[in-house]
Amino acid sequence: MSRDVRREEEKLFGEFDHSGIFSGNYYTEDEKINKIAKEWNENKPILDNFVESSDPSSDYSPDTIKNDKKTLATIKSKPQYRKERNESAIALEYIVMEVIHGNNALGKEVNVYLASEFDDVVNHIDFVVRFPGKKEGEFFYLGVDVTTTDEGQVLDSKLNSTLDKLENNSLDQIKYFIDEERDNPVKGKMSLPRVVINVTGSRLLRVIEGFKQNRSYALDEDIRDELIEEIKKQLEKCIKYLLTKNYNQMAEIEINSKGTNEYFKQHGEDIGRNKQLYKNSIKHIGIIDYLQRFEEKENPVPEIMRNEVQ
Repeated sequence: MSRDVRREEEKLFGEFDHSGIFSGNYYTEDEKINKIAKEWNENKPILDNFVESSDPSSDYSPDTIKNDKKTLATIKSKPQYRKERNESAIALEYIVMEVIHGNNALGKEVNVYLASEFDDVVNHIDFVVRFPGKKEGEFFYLGVDVTTTDEGQVLDSKLNSTLDKLENNSLDQIKYFIDEERDNPVKGKMSLPRVVINVTGSRLLRVIEGFKQNRSYALDEDIRDELIEEIKKQLEKCIKYLLTKNYNQMAEIEINSKGTNEYFKQHGEDIGRNKQLYKNSIKHIGIIDYLQRFEEKENPVPEIMRNEVQ
């Protein structure tokens, strides 16, 4: 077989593998990224492990899970899905997880969990970040959708899908989730805030190339700071939208990290009369508060970055 033909064959199988048709895993053409992807996928939630009832009406009955698999396969067969699952998007997803989880870009107490393929494809959550609260054993979870799109309509659609849920006092959901790294393990469905992280152009190349050269790569400080600000900005927009649509007095209030906490001190009792609204609000505030505290530390730069500077 000629080299040219072999290259075309490898390219073809690579494209199939990107869509997950054969292996269910997502790989790129770079061996270092593939190694990271394989390690993360070893801990990916498997749908069949969630079977808990033979009752057809159960969210985790064999029939329900079978239908979820059909839904997953249908979406994966569509051209738009394959277009969004390009090599850069796949690489970025694993790099961001590794940098947050392994290199402590957001602090040593922050954990990351790869979402199931169903939640990735159907619920548009690539992974979940767990932030510690101020109280012992208190945690806040954030769903993250990573994209490299330069199409405004695609990005707007992703962001608006979250706002549509907030209008009805609901959050995004992850269905097949496991967190066994806490005293009271979590398994199953969870409602949580969700943000969309979009990296394109020269910054995307910088992140990918930096990671390829050094697995201990930490995001450039300016990119990390922008990541934090983008998460906060989206969460602040979400909580304002949530309260504006479900608690009218919020309409004229300008929300920011400090202002959100102050507002809740003043109006928390009234908001608390709507338990679901209060609960959904706190899920946003807990993450904003953590990121605010992280930024205000005297030296929040991850240890690996400090070592490189020295």
